[in-house]
Amino acid sequence: MVGTRGMLARLFGSDLRPVPIGPLLLALVTSTPAAAQPSYETVKSVLSEMFEEGSIGSDNDLTTESVWLYPCADTNVGVSPFLGTGDPGMHLKTLYVELASAVLLAERGLKPTDYPEELWRPYLAAYEEEILAAGVGAAPEGWLNVAGNPHYAALLLELSDYREHNGPDAYPETAMGEGCGDGGFEVSVVTEPAGGKVWSICEFEYKSCREAGIDPDDRLACGWVEETGVIAKVVAGNYRFFAEWPDGRTSRGRRSFLDAAKAEMQVVIRP
Repeated sequence: MVGTRGMLARLFGSDLRPVPIGPLLLALVTSTPAAAQPSYETVKSVLSEMFEEGSIGSDNDLTTESVWLYPCADTNVGVSPFLGTGDPGMHLKTLYVELASAVLLAERGLKPTDYPEELWRPYLAAYEEEILAAGVGAAPEGWLNVAGNPHYAALLLELSDYREHNGPDAYPETAMGEGCGDGGFEVSVVTEPAGGKVWSICEFEYKSCREAGIDPDDRLACGWVEETGVIAKVVAGNYRFFAEWPDGRTSRGRRSFLDAAKAEMQVVIRP
């Protein structure tokens, strides 16, 4: 699993590590005010950028022998357990992230193969259009579960038939996959020296603000969350931090939270 390769960055300025979709969703729905709701196009663009730069990934990035249409990068984390306030806008944002990630994961698995894009693209487009048309309120329970979606089932049959009739050795096998669902974990946030104030924002939200033309470093406009004195912050994925001390000193940087077994449970922010 891509997410298990990273460990908590000890110093500001460290490179972002690859993170599976599950932690990204968890971070999204638990750490961000519901004020700014990006469009679906913005969400998909940002996720695509993060895939391309390698800050998120899936099992399809690790092998060419088979293609998982729903690889280990769970897109169901965040639907109900972590919706928090229940604000309709938050539900809509969760829908956008899950839908875009599901489509992008399948695209990234199929594009490097010799399967013609005109063969598989219509099925993904139909799935995307159906979910967006249904919206949050009209969607039945489990509607984003691609394993039970008729468009994905038809796509698997189409790819299987194409492979059988055009040479099994020339095309990788395709399968649905089951996801893996990395979860978040709790850390405390302190400053050294004491007395500093700390704000954070997950990397996805930071990039979403930039994509929408909002200054991502504007803590109020972009929805940074103050972490001063937080004893138990649930984290998962990549974050930006900003700290400020009464004497005017500041610190700005990035941290990755990927593996609870390797992570420091106390995050110390220094000038």
